[in-house]
Amino acid sequence: MILSPSEYELLRENSKKEENQINLDVVLMMGCRYVEAVQIQKHPSWFDGERILFPGYPIIERSRLPRTIRLSYACKERFRDSCKDECALRW
Repeated sequence: MILSPSEYELLRENSKKEENQINLDVVLMMGCRYVEAVQIQKHPSWFDGERILFPGYPIIERSRLPRTIRLSYACKERFRDSCKDECALRW
């Protein structure tokens, strides 16, 4: 399902917890599924400085092949800063 910008803003504004708003922002910025974002947070070594490289085992039921997520400049910088501080992704 693809949301229009106004639909996304409506969804974000109606999220009662700030944590949910941050999760929405992260998933949108990274261009991944929520379950993938959770796995990325657990495995910061998958981030190679330019992109996120998922291994070749299923993270979700339908995904069995390695997958690459290319990150925007802003997202790369945020990941680098997070990895520098504690070697773990925080959002």
